[in-house]
Amino acid sequence: MSTITAQILIGTEHPYHGGVNPTHYLFLSENDRPAWILVNENIIGENSGIERIVWNPTTENMFEDALFMINLYIEKNKTLIAYLKENHKKINFNTNNISIPEILDKKDLEKIYDFNRDLLKKNKSIKLIISIFSDSSLKDIVKSLNGSEIKCEILK
Repeated sequence: MSTITAQILIGTEHPYHGGVNPTHYLFLSENDRPAWILVNENIIGENSGIERIVWNPTTENMFEDALFMINLYIEKNKTLIAYLKENHKKINFNTNNISIPEILDKKDLEKIYDFNRDLLKKNKSIKLIISIFSDSSLKDIVKSLNGSEIKCEILK
């Protein structure tokens, strides 16, 4: 049975009170094979039906894979989508279950991660609340976020 070892609330920051107005949740399930599970449920307001997208991330860059999912499926970043269509035409990102290590090699992933992070830094409306549980593989992501311009709060 899999265990949730981290979660990310994705939404926008309230302009006067901080916090986050979540629109999506991303859960990291770990055991035999890690999986990011993206759910579009919003506890504030009405939701139009729950959608679920599952990615099996790389083991060495799980957090970068989460950021990739956020920019692709939640932000629907047109620049990222155009880049993927141009450089990775054979990959269908519109399926509900994707295994990242099986469809992209490390060299391509590094380019995507760098490109994606630059795009996210420019996005001033998104805010992430990251909860990392004690046995999570994400324990060390704090280092990768230090100095980044991505708006986030990390709970440990």
